[in-house]
Formats: sequence, structure tokens, C-alpha cells
Amino acid sequence: MKILIVVTAAVLVFPTVLRGEQLESGNLPLVTIDATPFEQYCAVTAMAYVLAAYADLGAELSPADPCRIIFQDRITVDGIVIEGVLGRYDSRTATVYMLHFESEDFQESEPDSLPDLATKFRLVVAHEFTHYLNARLPVRPDPVLDECIAGYFQYAWLDDEILAPVLESATDYRISSPARVSMLAYRDEPDNFLLAGYLYFRNRPAMLDRCLRGNPPLSRDPMSRLR
Repeated sequence: MKILIVVTAAVLVFPTVLRGEQLESGNLPLVTIDATPFEQYCAVTAMAYVLAAYADLGAELSPADPCRIIFQDRITVDGIVIEGVLGRYDSRTATVYMLHFESEDFQESEPDSLPDLATKFRLVVAHEFTHYLNARLPVRPDPVLDECIAGYFQYAWLDDEILAPVLESATDYRISSPARVSMLAYRDEPDNFLLAGYLYFRNRPAMLDRCLRGNPPLSRDPMSRLR
């Protein structure tokens, strides 16, 4: 089942340039719930971006139900409020839970050296959609590697001039091997961890190709075995 989402030109106003900008409506595996026009636009363009990026890299995705994205004032899954997150992907139901852009929690978050919070919002949506696609790969990556891959596609959407100050703001944390990364490192410094994942796969495209073609390295972190 695929949902046709039509985006009108009236809501396609966004000042920041990102790679692979696609404003064409079409068949996308996406259902949006409680979205404002801006949030709908972000969801459509982010899904179009990640799908095109995976297709360009030759990823083989298994058929699946459309991804649902539910916009909320507070991230709430199965009646439980999850604090301290901007978005959450639930693989059991192929659902992304995302804060409303105008919600207090999102507006109080830091732009993280990005031009504005609107850019950050779109990147977070793309990050969560990447988890949806990773669950459809021939071999689903371990959770910690799943985050590394999502970090890569999140930041690969930015133009170099926008990405440069973001990379400059990062710590010296680097990933030498995805088999050695830990969920603890991700939880301690999530933003730096995702940037390290971006740099790792940008510099090692063969490893990214390996992950997307169903042969990801196995993590040595016991926590990464927990789904």
C-alpha cells in the first residue's frame, strides 16, 4: 500500500539549501498524522530524500507497510511519555513519533551550529525515516550501527557550507570501526556520535555499501543486541 501525498507550492517555502532537494509529489510509503503544513512538507521531502539516497546506493529494501509519522507536543508511545528526545522510531509498528515543530520542547532545543531550528527539524525527521528503511534491509543492522547509518544520512543531506560549522563544533570523538562502537557512547554524546558516524561512512563508502547490501559488521557491544 502506498499513499499519494500531494504537496502544494504554497507550503514549499524553505530558505536552507539541502542536498537532493525534491519537491515533486509522488507515491511515497508514508502516512502523516496531526501534521501542520510545514511538518507535512518536512515529512514528504525527508522521505523522498532518504528513499532516493538508498536507491542511488543500490540498497535492496523488502516490501513493508507505509511508515507512519505522528506529530506530538510530547513524545508519547503506548501511553508512556519519553523525555529528552525529539523523535523516536518504533520498529514494532513502523511508526515515527516526532515533536511538533512549534512544541515547547523542540523550540527550546539548540540548533547545534545549524542555521536555524527548521533545518534541524528536517534532519531529525530524515534520521528517523532512515531507521524505517534500515529495518527493511536484507539484514537489519544492530541498533548502535543503525544509529551510525542514520547519522550519516542525516548530515549527508546538508550542503558543505552548512555542514562545515557543524563539523567544527564537534568533539574529537571518532569511530574507528563500527564493530567497536557502543550504545553507551551514543547515549553519552548523541550529537557527536551521529557526526562521527557521518564522518566514518563518508570516508569509508565501501563499508556503507556493505551495510546496505545485507552484510553489516556485528557489534561487540552487548547492549546493541537489545532491540
